[in-house]
Amino acid sequence: MEREVGTAIGRQKPGFSKKPGFWQRASAIRFRREAGFLILVALLGLLLRVLRLDFQPLWWDEGYSVWFATHPLGQMAALTAQDIHPPLYYALLHGWTTLLGTGPIALRLMSVAFGALAIPAIYLAGRRLLNRRAALLAALLLAINPLHIYYSQEVRMYGLVALLSAGILATIGGWANCRFRISDFGFRITPCHQPRTVLAAGARPVTLSSVPYVLLATAALYTQYYAVFLPVGLTLYALWRWRRDPAALGRWLAAQIAVAVLYLPWVIYAAPRLAPYVSQKVVADADRPLGLLAYFGRHLAAFLAGHLEGPLTAWWPVVLAPIGISGIWYWRWWKVGRRSGNSAHPIPDTQYPIPNTQYPIPNTQYPIPNTQYPVMLATVTGVALLLGWLIGLTYPFFPERGERLLLLALPPFILLVAAGLDALWSRSRLAAWGTIALIGAVAGAGLCAFYTTPRYPTDDYRPLIAHTVELGLPEDTVFCVYPWQVGYWRSYDWRSYASSRPAGPNAVLTPDATWSPAVSDVNAWYGPGTRLSAWAFAPGGQPVNAATVRFPLPGVGAVKLVGVTAALDPVPAANAVTPVTLRWAAAAPPPILGVSVRLVDDLGQIWAQHDYEPLGGLSAPAQTSAQGTSSAEAWQAAWEAEDRLGLLIPAGTPPGRYAVELAVRPKDEARSLDAFTPAGVALGPAVPLFEITVAPADRVLGRERLPIGVNRSTDMEDGLRFLGYSAAEAVATPGELRKISLFWQTTAALAADYTAFVQLLDADGGVAAGWEAPPGAGYPTTQWAPDTLVRTQAAFRVPASLPAGRYRLIAGLFNPADGARLRTAAGADHLALGPITLRGRPHEMTPPGPAHVADVRFGDVGRLVGYDLPETGSAAGAALPLTLYWQATGATDRAYTIFVHLLDPAGALRGFGDGEPGGGQFPTTGWLPGEYLADRHEVRIVADAPPGEYRLAVGLYDPATGQRLLTADGADQVVLDISAPIR
Repeated sequence: MEREVGTAIGRQKPGFSKKPGFWQRASAIRFRREAGFLILVALLGLLLRVLRLDFQPLWWDEGYSVWFATHPLGQMAALTAQDIHPPLYYALLHGWTTLLGTGPIALRLMSVAFGALAIPAIYLAGRRLLNRRAALLAALLLAINPLHIYYSQEVRMYGLVALLSAGILATIGGWANCRFRISDFGFRITPCHQPRTVLAAGARPVTLSSVPYVLLATAALYTQYYAVFLPVGLTLYALWRWRRDPAALGRWLAAQIAVAVLYLPWVIYAAPRLAPYVSQKVVADADRPLGLLAYFGRHLAAFLAGHLEGPLTAWWPVVLAPIGISGIWYWRWWKVGRRSGNSAHPIPDTQYPIPNTQYPIPNTQYPIPNTQYPVMLATVTGVALLLGWLIGLTYPFFPERGERLLLLALPPFILLVAAGLDALWSRSRLAAWGTIALIGAVAGAGLCAFYTTPRYPTDDYRPLIAHTVELGLPEDTVFCVYPWQVGYWRSYDWRSYASSRPAGPNAVLTPDATWSPAVSDVNAWYGPGTRLSAWAFAPGGQPVNAATVRFPLPGVGAVKLVGVTAALDPVPAANAVTPVTLRWAAAAPPPILGVSVRLVDDLGQIWAQHDYEPLGGLSAPAQTSAQGTSSAEAWQAAWEAEDRLGLLIPAGTPPGRYAVELAVRPKDEARSLDAFTPAGVALGPAVPLFEITVAPADRVLGRERLPIGVNRSTDMEDGLRFLGYSAAEAVATPGELRKISLFWQTTAALAADYTAFVQLLDADGGVAAGWEAPPGAGYPTTQWAPDTLVRTQAAFRVPASLPAGRYRLIAGLFNPADGARLRTAAGADHLALGPITLRGRPHEMTPPGPAHVADVRFGDVGRLVGYDLPETGSAAGAALPLTLYWQATGATDRAYTIFVHLLDPAGALRGFGDGEPGGGQFPTTGWLPGEYLADRHEVRIVADAPPGEYRLAVGLYDPATGQRLLTADGADQVVLDISAPIR
């Protein structure tokens, strides 16, 4: 070995050692370039880890992390003893949340910090184990690694264990023995050409140089149980490396004993609790173990490309190509080192001789590799994968994205790939750049999927929790079934989260209520997973609207509303609940029906709504008596039920007089059933039940109680603040009724009764459409008390003749006395709500050629000019296709619905196919006079329709009132001439 070094020294270029100051400056320049590159890589890694940090929702495991971390440390340790991960990460997260809170961004920032720190850590490991170029490559590969970025944004321990893994490798390389010093040209790392590494030959007994390894290895074990794979892999390598050096091997084993002693207390404490939990989890999850090749392949592919999402899922084998290229070239490079008789210590990593040392310039074209550490890295990576696979055979546990469990093996894998790229670089820079570009492309594809694919779209609790907070009150308590749900609430509702929470329901149930135990016939509530064990009776109201309402069902039969009970006292607009009781009766149990109870104003705008199904589902079991019904109905009421519900009056509802109405619809149908009086008088699809008064809020509520879609807090003159708005984001179409909600808050008493406006402006600033009305409807702004929340419902109709293009939407307030607009604090006389894109549709002016010609005019709206109906008809229970052809005869501001009724020979309804023209694509408000439209309907036939010849009745009605348009002869429908045979 000395001969080799001496020979190398003899190859020094003449004159290189004559000017040591020159080489010091050159070394300083190299260091600054290296440091600059490392800083840029670290900043890139940090940017990639904070990008779209709030895009994905928390998922179950993250909810568990929040749940564990928000307990006192002693209780948290007891809870984690029954979990699949030790407590160190949760303890750190506990301290983190104490400083920054439990919001999702704050929680994920700790993982971001771990991920960002891992980049310089793996660089240090690369410097000690490999060389400068390989270290920089490793830092770059980790910075853009999709799997590492993934878990640098997740509230789990995997980012921490990866950081500890990189730290362990750095201590193995002896970086703790490197000294940083200050020279006249800045900071530099003093080369450690004879490092006292933990795994180096001739290392001293376990002293301070082993302490960092012992501490980091112990911390890793307290972070993840699988972290034991790291010391196991290193020990297997040490057994081979020092097979002829018992003293060195003994010193290494002494370090492992120190780690085991520090970890033993947790093993003694947690093992009795953990073993039963693991056994139960394996049975409950019922995962199937993967084959060896699939297990290794999926992990290696994930280590390079991350979790491939969406259409990339099946392409994971392709990702293995860059790994193979790096492996082949490193193997060839390693064989060169074997033939050359490589040294036990790394050769200095510099292109220039270091002054006052014996080390020369290495052969940069064909450097002699040091195979000691790459073999160690391969051993650690392979052992981790092999042990993970073997454990999976006995305890199958490989959930979706299960590669995360072995993220601890990512740092040695990255270093191994960097060594291969470094070897390839020494042979062919072009090939090395090509491989790096391939790895970058693979990482880019993985990151693209990571940043754009929603991972848990069906389990996103953010809208649910926001809606619950919106409809709740500060004193409300949330009951959670699972611990991860508690974590969700403590994170998403972090503003109201406090460390003290009631231990159970008895601590928050109304103390003066009479609570009854569950009875045997009330066994489940909202599914078999939730049992209703106790309840309190809400205060009742008084009977209202005693008249019976009949809802004919499709086919045969009807369900009747035979009684309504309600509290008629004023209800404050502060998320207060008013009780409503609905009593139903029928000759037989009805099919599943949906019920909608709504609070509407004089304009028909809905301000509150309570929907539920099935009808009768909020009552006690079905009764066979008809107590409470009139004597004329009692004989036929073989089924009756009583639904008790609460109608919540949301914050922001303008005080005033409102009507409560009812609608009933078949399951999975958008169309409501028509209602009739006992005498057969049609009431329309919505039945008014009673009126109530909404009073001003009796408490101050925050803006989180409002359904604001776009938050845009803007202070205005005269003590008014605009909070934001909610509007549809879809592209607008001609004739569409565009609805917008504006939200206001008063900061002082207002001096005038203002009028609100919403305008659609064209490119020239002209008003293309608009709306204006008092912002509080019948609640004048001069009556708004300070801190009042008010919602304004605005709507404007997009003109049918408006050309397609991009328009601007603005809103504001003005004083009707002088027309002066209320200005914002910035001086603007309006609020810019953003752009709206209008997409027009073609207008057909050529008459169609229907199979059957007709000529029936409906009011001033349209004329039925023909229809297509298959001569073969259809079967009972199927759908009968029908195409109607219309000609628009005039403009209208009402969006009429077209009904198609299938009538049997007796005139009974046996099917229907109601809907807006063109399925909503051609609303009557967008009809241009003279144009023709093809309107397709699917007439659903009831299953019990007997065979025969049926007729079709067609007409138009206003869904808001149920009023039908009349034909020229005064009829409210037309029966088509052609009959439809039903088989």
